[in-house]
Parts: sequence; structure tokens; C-alpha cells
Amino acid sequence: MMDLSVLENCSLFKGIKKTELEKLLSDVSYSIQSFEKDEIIFQAEEPAKKAAIVLEGRVQGFRIFHSGHQVNVSTKSAGDIIGHAPVFAIQKNYPCTVRAMEPSELMFLQRDDILDLLQRDKRILYNFLESLSTLTYSMGQRLELLSYRGIAQKAAYWLLLQSEHTDGSRVKIPESMTQLAMLLNVSRPSLHRELKSMHDSGLIDYEPPVIVIKDREALQNML
Repeated sequence: MMDLSVLENCSLFKGIKKTELEKLLSDVSYSIQSFEKDEIIFQAEEPAKKAAIVLEGRVQGFRIFHSGHQVNVSTKSAGDIIGHAPVFAIQKNYPCTVRAMEPSELMFLQRDDILDLLQRDKRILYNFLESLSTLTYSMGQRLELLSYRGIAQKAAYWLLLQSEHTDGSRVKIPESMTQLAMLLNVSRPSLHRELKSMHDSGLIDYEPPVIVIKDREALQNML
């Protein structure tokens, strides 16, 4: 049996101790699978039969449209659950492709096993509903971000959004500029140039890994 201590930070099992998890999962048919970098975990439009918890590594959800344009949907890391919304949807198809961004390990749960866990512990049910609600809210923000065509507008929206969770001015770049560019669905060189221009215009202090908002009103006007 796997070391369940890795699940203690999982959003689905928040507030549940390792000893309780051992009992809850003792008769659940889960599986553990490893993936190399760029290996596909879920394929868009294939039947959604199972959800997964990221145990190690990072995974990325993206969608390639008929035009050839790729939209990066989200990035998940250890403790995050993926694929749980489509598993319970009417259509039951994965809405996007999910690939490993680096060597990763995931725990897979079938729909019926998730239902069993939800019925057996109200904390898991609450965490599951909270995860779905957060996903819905995040997708709304993601859609608004993607509605902006200009890189400056996307950067301004992201900065203002992130500043709501900080002291109001300092925003930390997530992991790297490459990661931020992927999040905004733009190229890294183009994003770097735009942030440098915003810095030169006095809107921000661009000092990776931190961006300091200097003119919030100007950023809001850009939107």
C-alpha cells in the first residue's frame, strides 16, 4: 500500500488524518501510475471514466482547436485533483488534454469509488463540492483573461487579480516567466517585452520574481 502521508495535503482529503485515510481507502480500488515529461494523461474528448490526484510533479491542461490554436487551461501540482468534473458530467468526456510537464505520479479513482468516498465521509463530500465550486469560479476568471486579445491587457488583468490575494501591490511570478507566459497563453519573449514596456511607463516595477504595481488605476483603465 502506498504511503498515504502524501495525500494529507490533497484538497480532496483536507482535514483528514493519515490514520483515517488508511481506513477510508482500505477497500477502495485506486491505482498509481507514473508519467514521463510530455506523456498524455487524459486526452480531450475521450470518455471520462476516472479522476486523478497529482502525487508528484506537475501536469498541464490544454486544448488545441481546429484552427491549430492552443489554449492553456490550467496547471496542477502535488495535492491537486483533476478530471473530477467531467466524470460526473452528463457528456462524461474530458474537455481538454492533460499532459505531464515533468516526471509525475498520479493516483487514479474510478467514478464509483469517488461516490463511495463521498457517501462515507461528509468532509470529503464538502471538499469535493468546494473543489468543484472553486473550479467553476476559476474557469470564469480564465475566460475573462482569454477574452483580452492584447498581451498588456492580459498582464494587467492577471496582476490586478493576483494583487487581491497579496498586500495589494506586490505580486510574485509563479515559478518562472515561462510558467507565467503559459498561464497567460502568450509567448515568453512577447510577455517579457510587454512587462518591460509597462515598467518603463511607470505602471509597474518589473523585478523578477516579483512585480510591484505602481499605478493601479492605469492598469484598470487598460481593461
